[in-house]
Amino acid sequence: MYMIRQDAIACGMPAHMYEEFIGSILDLITRYGEEKEHNAKSTPPSMAVYRDTRRQTSGGICYARYLCMQKNYCDLPDSVLHHPTILRMHNLLGTLVGYHSDFISLPKELARGGDVMNLVMVVQNESQLSLEEEARARALEIHNESLDELIRLQNTLPDFGEWQKIAREYADDMGVLVQGVYSWHIQSSGRYVAGVYVEPEHLAGGRVD
Repeated sequence: MYMIRQDAIACGMPAHMYEEFIGSILDLITRYGEEKEHNAKSTPPSMAVYRDTRRQTSGGICYARYLCMQKNYCDLPDSVLHHPTILRMHNLLGTLVGYHSDFISLPKELARGGDVMNLVMVVQNESQLSLEEEARARALEIHNESLDELIRLQNTLPDFGEWQKIAREYADDMGVLVQGVYSWHIQSSGRYVAGVYVEPEHLAGGRVD
């Protein structure tokens, strides 16, 4: 965290913008606890709870905030970064990163059991789908709906006046970020391999109250 703070200072990131970035990390940690509760019970949450939690725990919103330290995005005023369209894009980024992780990690999670904060499992449970392939297909439709919305927002940005060009670049780079994280997911040599990851307490013999 110290090194990140030094990077923020070096690029001239305003203090309040850095605090928002740190706030997104704290939100992520808090929601990790909520995920753990559902996993300990081996009961998938409702779709509404899943979406609200997963977009935070995916880290995507943190990435969107951290992106402001790149190029000259820290120059963007709050009228841009706090605009409902931009904030919605942050949420969609978090949602899509979570979806990608869920699709790729599904075989591992099905094999070991107990990890139920997964889009496919939530869809299967909530819609009472009998076949895993049906749940996968519906989950993919849900993913595509979010992706289509992100692309639409990128292509129909509000008029930000003198900040239009840099706001456009920021919006485009959020799309690049989604692609980059997905590439990291599929190229990771150990993240989704049995025996490499650390088991949660409720699967490793620990106690979760």
